[in-house]
Amino acid sequence: MAANRKVSKLLDQKKQIDRELTSIRDTCMHLNQSIKQVYTREGSQGDVRWVCSECEGVQGYPTKLELENFLNNKK
Repeated sequence: MAANRKVSKLLDQKKQIDRELTSIRDTCMHLNQSIKQVYTREGSQGDVRWVCSECEGVQGYPTKLELENFLNNKK
């Protein structure tokens, strides 16, 4: 049963952290953004998205031209 209590405690901490992140991201103005590769789900290869430099929140998709410029600058 000790493992079960530890799992429960960790899940509660995760929920608290998720709520705090959501609160921070909801109040962020997202003034500074950059294109980054993000992993939206476990095991994914990653997707290229606009990400806020302050709160690390995903803000949207780059245009085809922005994506090409991003990929050319990575070389």
